[in-house]
Amino acid sequence: MLEARYLELVGSKVRIENAQGRKFTVPLTGFSSVDQDYVKRAYGLTLFAEPLPFEDDDGRGGVIVASAKGRVEVLVPTRDSYSELKPAYREVIVGESIAFGATITTGSESSANLLLTNGTLTRLGENTKLVLTALYQKSFKGTNQKAGDLKKEVSPSRIVLNLETGNLVVEARKLSKQSSFLISTKVAHAGIRGTQFKVSASADSAELSVLEGRVDFLDAKQLATVVETEMKATDKKGGAANLADMSNVEQAEVRQTKQATANIDLNRLANTVDGYAPKPNYVVKSALNMELIWCPPGSFIMGGEITGSYPVILTKGFYLGKYEVTQEQYEQVMKVNPSEFTGSKLPVERVTWHETVAFFESLNKKEGIGGWTFQLKPSGSMPEGPEHQYTTVGGTLLV
Repeated sequence: MLEARYLELVGSKVRIENAQGRKFTVPLTGFSSVDQDYVKRAYGLTLFAEPLPFEDDDGRGGVIVASAKGRVEVLVPTRDSYSELKPAYREVIVGESIAFGATITTGSESSANLLLTNGTLTRLGENTKLVLTALYQKSFKGTNQKAGDLKKEVSPSRIVLNLETGNLVVEARKLSKQSSFLISTKVAHAGIRGTQFKVSASADSAELSVLEGRVDFLDAKQLATVVETEMKATDKKGGAANLADMSNVEQAEVRQTKQATANIDLNRLANTVDGYAPKPNYVVKSALNMELIWCPPGSFIMGGEITGSYPVILTKGFYLGKYEVTQEQYEQVMKVNPSEFTGSKLPVERVTWHETVAFFESLNKKEGIGGWTFQLKPSGSMPEGPEHQYTTVGGTLLV
């Protein structure tokens, strides 16, 4: 008897990972006819299973807030010792990226459009609560192509969204064979391969409406039903799914998702990560021995009561100096040490702004790291709008 925690049917071969984590591939013909039928049924149920990360996963995907109307809030869970001890809901920032594990809610007469980094667009209706349960995605190279023009996902992904209550309209791109996409509710589950559809959920019911394509629907009795173009399946707690035709009004609602991604391209998607898979520290390989730590893209509220606060969005990650520039490092570059309290390992001080700029200019010439530059200030001028988008911010950076 074989106990598998992961199973994938690829053509005439079966990829299996057993309970001990061992992975192997066997031909489907190696099973008896009864077991072949079982494997096919078991693979069908993998649409509704919690996914595993990719073997060569070097990062995880995320969600970009494409637009928001009314009261839309996000709750980001505690990640590490530097995180807020008691995280609270806050208003979303249009344009920000949100990692998996977060919860997004909408209030009355409110809505939000979210763009997943695999190219899928989702729209939350009013009074909706959505948990971004899992977002695994393989990295890819960005381009200037608009996300709204995609016909298939940009790279393999494994996604789970938990719709606790409310309405969720999804325009999913065609998924690769390595991908999976699950929307879970308290009553039923929807497994997706690439389509346009809507899921509605309450405490005791769930409804799936498919505008185009196919979605597999697992009802409360754990029975799978195929829901295809312009059909809907309704399920109540403890019951089985009922199929019916979508109304014209329902079809029109699902079609409204396309406009929100007009200004988002694949460069933005490629640079969106969630911070759970940080890059290793970077050490400048020279006599300076300067250590830099990776800061992923993200968003935060900058300022306070005195200066005023405003949202800041970092659309690209950057490296930040782990320690202050020492007198020894400064002197190696500039051949002088202006510090009053001298010590080779102490931070350099009594340095003017112009001297600081000169230091970074000399450092860039000295190190010559292709495609990367050291700098102190944000790149570009300070924008005057309510949302500030920077490539970099603050400190000694390698960007």
